[in-house]
Amino acid sequence: DKRLYVLDPIREKAVSKVVFKAPIFAPVVFSIGTKLAIAVDLQGNVMCISTADLGTRWTYKAPAPVFASPCIVTPLGEGFVVIACVDGTLFALNWSGKQLWTTNVAPSKPIFSSPCAIDRERIVFGCHDGRLRCLRLSSQSAREVWSLKSGSCAPIVAGFAPDAKSASVNIDVSTNGDGNVVGP
Repeated sequence: DKRLYVLDPIREKAVSKVVFKAPIFAPVVFSIGTKLAIAVDLQGNVMCISTADLGTRWTYKAPAPVFASPCIVTPLGEGFVVIACVDGTLFALNWSGKQLWTTNVAPSKPIFSSPCAIDRERIVFGCHDGRLRCLRLSSQSAREVWSLKSGSCAPIVAGFAPDAKSASVNIDVSTNGDGNVVGP
């Protein structure tokens, strides 16, 4: 219904709502440090909302519809938000809503899977070109570190778990299409 509902779990009711221009498909992400929430709708409207007063801090129009959840990346410094679009474009916004960079990793191939931050400077995501990609990010640019053919055109869901013994990151990846598990 083009609304983002704010719920009070104690009182078990909606206490407020934020109206969007189109339906919201992706889950909202929150930055505890900045007390901001980032939400996207199916027309590519990005909205930054204060969790303190529910006021809109800024809006941004993406170049294409957005089905994936935004991803918060926190390198040393302020951090930023990465948005993936259905036209194969990824872009980053700072906490003021200014675009930092844009890249088209898979021209005319949709990105439906939400990027997953695997550390302070890398994200992993899947694309409808059947590839799992890892990008190294900064506030100025994004560059591909590796790409893996997944054997499926379905979006890829990725998660990570730090390995405390070796300080490395294990990436668990699966496709939602054929059930095969793939990883780097």
